[in-house]
Amino acid sequence: AMLIDQLPRVEFGAFTPKRDHVTVNIAGDNVGDDDLDAFLRLPWGTKLVPEAGNGDVRYHAAFPSGPARGFYCDRAITIGDASGMLRPLKGKGISTGIITGVEAARTMIEVGISKRAFNEFYRRCQPITREFSYGMFLRQLYRLSDKLDALDAVVGLARREPMLYRAFYDMVSGEGSYKEIVL
Repeated sequence: AMLIDQLPRVEFGAFTPKRDHVTVNIAGDNVGDDDLDAFLRLPWGTKLVPEAGNGDVRYHAAFPSGPARGFYCDRAITIGDASGMLRPLKGKGISTGIITGVEAARTMIEVGISKRAFNEFYRRCQPITREFSYGMFLRQLYRLSDKLDALDAVVGLARREPMLYRAFYDMVSGEGSYKEIVL
């Protein structure tokens, strides 16, 4: 996973190995196939996936940055990616799917299946939802650094400053909370 400053529309990119293939994700405003091709041609792209080409299978989806509207109602609830409960810089879709699935099941068993009951589900998911404003702040800070052409300098500083290095690592790995990173 990496923050990108070489491509104007791409903010973030990731390579995720899966058994016999690699999933490549890019995120940013109005990214498309040309941006993905450019990402794959960057030095680490050709090093990590040298056989990647324009003929590969591609799927396009939006990268949510906050909870979806109306993702629950009486007798129905969406969880994981479909709920929009993802981290603004690193989705952590699998983890979020598990957490929201468990909380949805607990809510159904303990409280019920009405829209009112699912308000409790949303409250139980506050450890995820409280992170959005901090994550969006960090995303905007990244964008500003990129526009001011200061990102390389900040990354260089992170090589010498362990706390800043850890903050960058936590931003893209999803290991640390955004609130902790900001503080």
